[in-house]
Amino acid sequence: MAERKGGEKSETICAIIKKTVLHLGLKGEEDMKYAGIEAASAVNHRPGASGVSPGMMLFGQKLKLYGELYANGEPAYHHLDGNDASSELGRRLQIRCSSRQATEAHYAKEMVRKTVAARTRIVDKVDVGETVFFYRCYPSLKAQKLPLAETNELLVPT
Repeated sequence: MAERKGGEKSETICAIIKKTVLHLGLKGEEDMKYAGIEAASAVNHRPGASGVSPGMMLFGQKLKLYGELYANGEPAYHHLDGNDASSELGRRLQIRCSSRQATEAHYAKEMVRKTVAARTRIVDKVDVGETVFFYRCYPSLKAQKLPLAETNELLVPT
């Protein structure tokens, strides 16, 4: 598993495993092992800031996953046992799907959190998709040119 900034990856993996376990109601050593494998796989398959996934950076090609059938170098189908939820492969594919959903949900939440943290002031209640406009009240042109710390008045429409 490719580490990113100081432990960020392990926190992400733990959050994804937790969501996957709670969503699917996983129990037992085997299911937990698959949850960890598929969570790490989902994170390593997701493109980073550069637009390339860590797995592709490391190996130079897209990683092949357990249970996938390939045609012309691309994943085309799943093994026939993948449709049966009672089989080992079917259970693993369910865990994979849930892990990928949890990964996207985690990164979407992180993106909103980072966006809110980068605002000029803290907003108490933030909803996804909400548009907030910030206005600055400047008494003169000279005040407009002062650094932000000296003119810290924000007017927000309510």
